[in-house]
Amino acid sequence: MRIGVALPANGPHASASFLRTFATTCEQLDYDGLWVSDHMSWSARHAAARFPAWAAGKDADELRPNQYEPVATLGYLAGLTTRIRLGTAILVLPVRNPVVLAREIASLDDLCGGRLSLGVGVGGTNLADSDFGAAGVSHLKRRRGQVTDEWIEVIKRVWSERVCNYHGALIDVDDAWIFPKPAQRGGVPILVGGDSEHALGRVARLADGSIVSRLAPADVARRRQDLADRSAPFGRDGVHFHMVVSQWLSIDDDEAVAVTRAERALTGVQRGGGPIAGQGTNLIGRPPRLREIVAEYESAGVDELMIQPIGESEHEVLEALRRFAGDVLCVMRRAG
Repeated sequence: MRIGVALPANGPHASASFLRTFATTCEQLDYDGLWVSDHMSWSARHAAARFPAWAAGKDADELRPNQYEPVATLGYLAGLTTRIRLGTAILVLPVRNPVVLAREIASLDDLCGGRLSLGVGVGGTNLADSDFGAAGVSHLKRRRGQVTDEWIEVIKRVWSERVCNYHGALIDVDDAWIFPKPAQRGGVPILVGGDSEHALGRVARLADGSIVSRLAPADVARRRQDLADRSAPFGRDGVHFHMVVSQWLSIDDDEAVAVTRAERALTGVQRGGGPIAGQGTNLIGRPPRLREIVAEYESAGVDELMIQPIGESEHEVLEALRRFAGDVLCVMRRAG
């Protein structure tokens, strides 16, 4: 099982210098992947809602609502790293031109030696108005599922065909000669974010895998069977869907300290219906318990566990990465 890490591309630690330090540290610590999130528009109000502890007591003008663009960010980090994989988790696909995006991703995959994964989604309902409005495509918001399906088809054809001609319900592509093609045989893996009925159906029909938040180990086998059942009518029997599960990370020898840190940082950010701290499968607590959780995911057949380290300072975030690598991953690798 791979262990990936969510990049601090937005929020209190989002800066070029820290992204550089964060990425190179992750590669030095032998993590397997770096994942960057996405929103087209992310105001100080959005930042304050997403990181309430950071925003408390600050005027809106004091907040730095950085949201680094994913493809540019991964291009920068590709030049600073040599081994670690790079991916989007997730990119809001309907607000982008699919041919332009296919070209960007293919070029970057070629330049970095085939290390990319493209995680996509329709755009969450909480920020859909701002994302689609800022991109000038508000008229597509109500059809964003249909747009996403068609855009995925266009991207795959741009990568696989010498010259792409595509005529769909929403876009016409004429004589698109796009080179280089991706370095990875078969193209860059496309993963779909979310676990709604529509998202799972999209994985089954069109994608190579799934990115979800807070899926418990006990539910992994059921999810794989569900995807197999959904994909069979489309002639995709036997496809192994790459499964990525993301979890918050707060590690400390004192469980109460780890829990308090997580609760303070994540107030108002609960996702996926699961608890933030104190129970469940978030990576919050002492190293022995975290080793148990990681082992449960590995036994369940998850392909990659994506951690989201919590810290009130850059130092705390890096220390969480180091402690998890040393006290959880290294211990497990020596034992296993």
